[in-house]
Amino acid sequence: MTAAELLLEKSLDHYRDLLEKTLDATGAVKSSNPEKIKAISAAIDQAQDRAKKIERELDPFFREAPELMQSPQFIDRLALIERILLLTESCTPRFKAAMTINRDEMKRIVGGRSLMGKYHSAPDKKGGLINSSG
Repeated sequence: MTAAELLLEKSLDHYRDLLEKTLDATGAVKSSNPEKIKAISAAIDQAQDRAKKIERELDPFFREAPELMQSPQFIDRLALIERILLLTESCTPRFKAAMTINRDEMKRIVGGRSLMGKYHSAPDKKGGLINSSG
C-alpha cells in the first residue's frame, strides 16, 4: 500500500469512529441525558479534529494523484461522510429541543431557589405587646 492509501484507510477508520459517536449522540438525545450528551459531544469534537487533521494530510495526495478519488476507499469514505451528515442533520432539531427543555428546567430550578431564599418564616410572637390603659 502507498502512503496515500494508508492515510485514506486511516481516514476511513476515523470516520467510522465518528459515525459510531454520532449514533451514540442520537441515543443520548433520545434519552435526554444531559451528562451523557455533554461527554459524547466532547468525544465527537475530538473525533472531528482528528478527521480534519487527516483531511489536511490527504489533500496534497489528491492533488498529485486525482485517480485516488476513484478508489474504493475514497468512495467508502464519501459514503460515511454523507451518512454522518444526514444523521447529524436529522439529530440537530432533537438536540436543540432537548437543550431548550434543559435550559427551561434550569431556569425554573434557579427561579425556585431564589424565591425560596427570599422566604423567611415569621418569628415566634411570644411576649407580644402589652396594651395598658393607664
